[in-house]
Amino acid sequence: MTGTEEIPSSSRETLAAGVKALAVRLGLIFPDEALLALMDLAELPEVLARRLRQGVTLIYAGEDRLTALLVYQGRAWGLFVHRPDVALPELLDDLKEFRLGWLPTEVVRGQEGLGSVFAGEMPAEAEGFVPAFVTGRLRGRLAGQGKLVPPVESGS
Repeated sequence: MTGTEEIPSSSRETLAAGVKALAVRLGLIFPDEALLALMDLAELPEVLARRLRQGVTLIYAGEDRLTALLVYQGRAWGLFVHRPDVALPELLDDLKEFRLGWLPTEVVRGQEGLGSVFAGEMPAEAEGFVPAFVTGRLRGRLAGQGKLVPPVESGS
């Protein structure tokens, strides 16, 4: 992507519809602060360019919960919601499994998290959703696990 390509105007709306569908399956009210922050993060030029060619993991590290979203091109492929104080080694293991589409919601709930849901089989072209972008007030907790990004002002 050279920066001159036109992004379809429905890109945010398509992503929002996918995020909402996943959120409803987890019992979340859409939109909420974490999901809006992740959608704003998805629209940053660096993130947008990356997610159009490869899957990315977007993480919101908030005081009330940790929320991760798998995005490839204009589609949300997975949503993971956990309590914010989960032990870091446990969280990193869960994120690894989540990126591969292998993390059952029962495992997350067994750790007192909300769960994980997926929109279908993970596309091979997403290359495991390896690049991570982390935002939210407690993003520093995940230093070294992806690019830390200060919260962006909501465009919603």
